[in-house]
Amino acid sequence: MTLEQIMDMSKKDIKLDDISLDTESLRTPGLFDKYLKIHTLFKRELKKLEKEYNQIKREKLVYYTGRADREVYDENPLDIKILKNELDTFMNGDSEIIKIQTKIDNMQLMFDYVERCLKNILERQWHIKNIIEWRKFTNGVS
Repeated sequence: MTLEQIMDMSKKDIKLDDISLDTESLRTPGLFDKYLKIHTLFKRELKKLEKEYNQIKREKLVYYTGRADREVYDENPLDIKILKNELDTFMNGDSEIIKIQTKIDNMQLMFDYVERCLKNILERQWHIKNIIEWRKFTNGVS
């Protein structure tokens, strides 16, 4: 599922039909459950990616500090000596680290978006109540 798909889905799901407020009120728990499940799945995937990132980062640290097995350097030679103050630059510029960090960033964006959708869904009942109260007020009902 992509961020764009989630945005399209949420645009349809969260829209209030102000004519059928009773139906909208009844839809709220189902919507909350739907987005809570997505939120939980994204959180699990985010944790998985963070663990993978930590593993790759450790492997790259061992590699760039010259402590990896000889076979690693035979396969992927490190032709320069990296100074301690340059280590972060090399680590942050490593293609594997960039790739996993990009996945984490994308997953975090989707997670944050779904989290905001959940908050919006929780506010639906307040919006519905507000609409009803406003209609009562404008129609002179107290």
